[in-house]
Amino acid sequence: MLSKILKLAITFTSEVFGTLILTATIFGMFYIDFIDEGIMQIVDPLIVLAGGIAAYVVIMLNANKLDKTR
Repeated sequence: MLSKILKLAITFTSEVFGTLILTATIFGMFYIDFIDEGIMQIVDPLIVLAGGIAAYVVIMLNANKLDKTR
């Protein structure tokens, strides 16, 4: 029973952090787009998007790894 509660807590926490990371990524893309000039208006939001997706993947992989070991 405790194992199921722990798995649920890990999954819930990873989903919350994943949602926060993706939300921050979207806001960061718009913010970077408004403050940059020229070609960097296209390049910098893509860099922010790639970083946000990478952070999301790392969070989800760690959660899945912890979930499988319990």
